[in-house]
Amino acid sequence: SLKTVKPGSIKLIGHTDPVGSSDANYALSLARAETLKSYLYTAGYAGTITTEGKGEDQPFKPDDASAYDIETLNQLHRRVEVDVD
Repeated sequence: SLKTVKPGSIKLIGHTDPVGSSDANYALSLARAETLKSYLYTAGYAGTITTEGKGEDQPFKPDDASAYDIETLNQLHRRVEVDVD
């Protein structure tokens, strides 16, 4: 957890599912990362946080996509990845 590791900086990378336009999905992915950034600062994180949006360009790739229906797969695409420095 961030409380245990206490990194000096982190990067939040937002992602979306492929539903909607590319422009809207880019904005949504960035907003998703910004929301987590606000939450982390509110929760007491004192390091530097940068954000990035990837839109739908880097979908989540499970080992066996056929095991998921389309809605579940889209839920997996909607995420924020955390890179810790």
